[in-house]
Parts: sequence; structure tokens; C-alpha cells
Amino acid sequence: MRRTPFLLALAAAALISSSPAQAQSAKTLEDFRCALVGIIGSTGDEDEDDGENTSVMLAMYFLGRLDARDPNFDGKRHLQREFTKLLDLDEDDLEKTTRGCYDLYQKSQDRLDEWAED
Repeated sequence: MRRTPFLLALAAAALISSSPAQAQSAKTLEDFRCALVGIIGSTGDEDEDDGENTSVMLAMYFLGRLDARDPNFDGKRHLQREFTKLLDLDEDDLEKTTRGCYDLYQKSQDRLDEWAED
């Protein structure tokens, strides 16, 4: 039994539990979109384990950033709108958005590597 979808669903459910409505910053919504990019990527072909594992790590990284930035974030309120925005992007803009998310994640991994070298 594959645990990845279950773990992602559990993390997303914990994150999108109800909370008071409030205006969201652009950075908060960017983190949410990047978490969605990771979640979407993790549901791909099971034969692509390396890509799927990276997508899971991307989703978890941005869910963590999102929770740290705004523990009361109401993901349920934004889920459909942000998911639809991703689906409505043309191929070039979707690639640009996805690349931006992966680049932010990679910078965090590079920092961890630097710390390990010291």
C-alpha cells in the first residue's frame, strides 16, 4: 500500500482546517500554490518514483512554510480558486510557476548542504 497519497491528504487536511477568514499575503498564497504543485506532481505515474519523491518533498516543504507563516491559514477557502488558477495557466506559465517552486525548494536544500559542510 502506498503511503504517499495518505500522508499528503493527512497533511493537507490538517492545514486546511477551518479558521477565521482573513486577507492573505501574496507570499502566503505563493506557498499554497507551490504546495499544490507538489501535491499534483506526487499523484503522477508510480514508475516515476524519483520525481514523485521530489514532489512529495516539495509539497511538505511548502506546507511547512505555509504553516510557519500563517498557522491559521484557511486553505479550504482558497483551494478551489488556486487549483483552478493552476489549471488555467498555459503551458509556459505553468512551467514557469512549477520551476519557481522547485527553485525555492532547491535553495533550501542548498542551504542545508552548506550547513552540513561546516
